[in-house]
Amino acid sequence: MGRSARSGERGMGRPRRELPPELEEHLDVGRIVRVVVAAVVVLFVTLALWAFLPRSTALGGPLQDASLSGPMASGGRREAGGRASFGFVVPWNASEQEAVLDRLVPIAPTAGIEVIGAGVLGPEEDLVPFGAGYPPEGRLKPPPVRGYRIPPGSSALDSFQLVVGVRATGPGVHSIAGFVVEYSVGGTAYRAIVLQGVWICVSRDEEPGCPGKGDIVEQQEELRRTLLPYVDAPAR
Repeated sequence: MGRSARSGERGMGRPRRELPPELEEHLDVGRIVRVVVAAVVVLFVTLALWAFLPRSTALGGPLQDASLSGPMASGGRREAGGRASFGFVVPWNASEQEAVLDRLVPIAPTAGIEVIGAGVLGPEEDLVPFGAGYPPEGRLKPPPVRGYRIPPGSSALDSFQLVVGVRATGPGVHSIAGFVVEYSVGGTAYRAIVLQGVWICVSRDEEPGCPGKGDIVEQQEELRRTLLPYVDAPAR
């Protein structure tokens, strides 16, 4: 009897250590993985930005928001290949000379989303919400970005709007975390970082619903934390 009891005790092993209630809950592994993936993507995007930007190009300048405010993302559900538009406001030109726009470069675009056009609207125009078509439905095609001249301003009433046309090429959630606005003032080239993103959800036949906007918010937050120390912008 004694030997059997001792054998049973050996088979039981160590007693289970009780954990505090807050540690008993299952970890949200999916969210952890998404955050890690977003951080890795941001790291590669940041390295690509540094490699892409000429050493003579300043990051920020008269059109830069000093705090990289936001981040924000607009978007919605669309069919594959369907055009969509959205607008975002660029801070007023804080220099004493015209800012000449060159081009708009998407930041961290996922596979399956394309920029199909970009234009400029003046301060008198209402903000273009995310919606169908490019040009936006009910509006004329905006003047193109390249070569557009933004005069000096003094307040938010002098801010111009960039309107972007996008489309998704297949099922899934596709996004762009933000944009680099390339421009020059008085012969000096600048890149302004704008964390105003867009997402498009194209549902699959077997999954008619949309899961949401994907990881764009996490990407934007990581980009903001990473780039903010390097942005040179005027006080407004």
